[in-house]
Amino acid sequence: MKKLNKDIGFLFFAYHGLVQKQELILFPSAMEIIEYEEFRQMHIQSFDYGFAFIKIPDKPSISLSTIINTEVDISNSNTIKMQTGTLSVEQLEAMINTLPVDVTFINADDKVAFFSRPTERVFPRSVAIIGRDVRQCHPPESVHMVEQILQDFKKQKKDKEIFWLQIKDMFILIQYFAVRNSKEEYIGTLEVSQEVSDIRELSGEKRIL
Repeated sequence: MKKLNKDIGFLFFAYHGLVQKQELILFPSAMEIIEYEEFRQMHIQSFDYGFAFIKIPDKPSISLSTIINTEVDISNSNTIKMQTGTLSVEQLEAMINTLPVDVTFINADDKVAFFSRPTERVFPRSVAIIGRDVRQCHPPESVHMVEQILQDFKKQKKDKEIFWLQIKDMFILIQYFAVRNSKEEYIGTLEVSQEVSDIRELSGEKRIL
């Protein structure tokens, strides 16, 4: 009990000190450096990560297209014609977001170019990562692994890499795939993450017929 009280005391003062640093240093400095529009975008994107210790505020009604900073030229055509069929942009986006997986695409320059928005994401994402170097989207201790995967894909040493981990009651499968064009040239990496606890428990068969 004595140790528990001591640990709670350390925890309290650690959090109390963190709040003081935010209020006395971080927030005043940020107000001087960050423009209002940047603050507004940060507020909007915060809803993709969730809020701790405060009541969830009302979410602003705003289109994602107004906060994504991209230099990609969007064609006036709303239809994408592919080798195996034709889809509208709306259909394609809805299909990707319906898949029970998190999908993130990193282009050939190692920049995050796209991510899906399924109903339940395994790892939170906000549009702030668009255009960011993928190395800046991972903890420092895992950057060397990311670098190795990219190098192996670019040199055609590998076409995929798979990891799995347990987070509380979730068993998460993370797969990386090298994306190549028809000439076998590397054009990016696809990251697919999925919570597979239910899949691991399957047994026997369940057929449509």
